[in-house]
Amino acid sequence: HNGLLHDHVCGFKVDLDIDGPADDYLETTTIKYGTYADAGVEKPDYIYYDGVKYASHATLETEGGLHAHDYDFITVNSKTTTNAWGVPRGYEVTFGPTMT
Repeated sequence: HNGLLHDHVCGFKVDLDIDGPADDYLETTTIKYGTYADAGVEKPDYIYYDGVKYASHATLETEGGLHAHDYDFITVNSKTTTNAWGVPRGYEVTFGPTMT
């Protein structure tokens, strides 16, 4: 029983607001590979090579022009609303490969 392996590709345009457009911000995260200096940390003496995988973060005030292929994931947080533990209310959007 041979079947065809295929993907369905969908595009979405979403409004990422939590409590209105002026109340939230986006933090983007991109996983990068570079030197310890690129990552902003000191290289430990026991490490012989200068390569490290690290997360690079940036804060955006608007979702305008945001593209999934530019980031590994984004976090949308409220500037004023917190959850029961006092943490800013928000959510994470993770971009990944398609599934079959």
